[in-house]
Amino acid sequence: MGIEQQSGVPKWILIATGVVGLVAAIFMAVARYYEINRARAEAARAQLETEQRERELRGRPTPVADPKPPTPTLVNTPRPAPKSATDRDRLQGKWVCTFEQIGGRDFTPAELVAANKTMEVRGDVLTIRRFQKGAVGEYRGEVVLRDDNMPKLFDLTGFGPGGGRVELLGVYAFEGNEFKLCYKLRVADDPVRERAESFSTAAGGARVYVRFRRTGD
Repeated sequence: MGIEQQSGVPKWILIATGVVGLVAAIFMAVARYYEINRARAEAARAQLETEQRERELRGRPTPVADPKPPTPTLVNTPRPAPKSATDRDRLQGKWVCTFEQIGGRDFTPAELVAANKTMEVRGDVLTIRRFQKGAVGEYRGEVVLRDDNMPKLFDLTGFGPGGGRVELLGVYAFEGNEFKLCYKLRVADDPVRERAESFSTAAGGARVYVRFRRTGD
């Protein structure tokens, strides 16, 4: 009797089973082969990395402890000097007249009180007020201080009590808490532009010499 009759299993099934088993065995053998080769490659790579690190360590100089850093030297850098106030800055605010001389004659204390002459400066605008003949007279205009000259020069261009254009041309100086000013008044139609050049007036002249003391603003 043939195999088919002896086992009761068809011959083609037996052959197929054998082929499947053979293929599975081959697949497992191939997988094992690749697994072994991968393990060998990883071991070889690890060995190379170890040898590379050893070569680097042998070639690297022995580290030396850093010396103590030097103590920084403190440099006494001088602070910049504060910016000094300009004459324009010093002139700002309110002032009261403590002395006046016109035409070589000094005002008396009573005349100073009656005139109540004051000066106020806001920015570049200067205003001088005084009582005269029962009314307030006012000079107001733009002031320019020229401190590059000696004596220093004072220019005021503006309007007088009657509303006409006037100029006050003279010299000025600061003395402690006082502001000294000597000027010549020039009206708009006067062809002569004369400046007071010293802190004094002459008899019969039209120059004005005043001293102001700062008051609280």
